[in-house]
Order: sequence, then structure tokens, then C-alpha cells
Amino acid sequence: MCDLCSVLDETQPKVSRHLAYLRRAGLVDVRQEGKWKHYRIKRDARGLERTLINCVKSRLREIDVLQEDLERLRSAQGACCE
Repeated sequence: MCDLCSVLDETQPKVSRHLAYLRRAGLVDVRQEGKWKHYRIKRDARGLERTLINCVKSRLREIDVLQEDLERLRSAQGACCE
């Protein structure tokens, strides 16, 4: 989540709250490892959840500010893994 807070320039409580909304909607899975929570898009989503995930993914490609966020996320992931 710290990557998301940094990339989105948002506070941890706000990012956490939005991830909780996505989890309750069935759009993301969460796995806890120690004090860290790892989120990912739900792989086995069906029906409406799958439609919503596909819609969001397609919009990510079309909105400039979201593309900028994605590039910052990729840079952050590369920096932490080097």
C-alpha cells in the first residue's frame, strides 16, 4: 500500500478505505503477510465483477492522469526491486 500512497500522493487511511471498498465489492483479493497486506485484482471474478474489472482496465488506458499514475507506480516498483 505504501507504493499506492506514494504514487497517488494520498494518505494511507484514504487509500486503505478505497481498497476496502474494492475488496467488499469483490473486485480485489487481499493477502496478509506479517504487517503487510498485498492486494491484487481478483483473478476468478465472474459476471458483474468481471465486467467492472474489464471496464476499469479499459478506462485506465484512456485517461492521461491515470496513465501518469501507472508510470509512477512502475517506477516505484522498479526502484524497490533493484
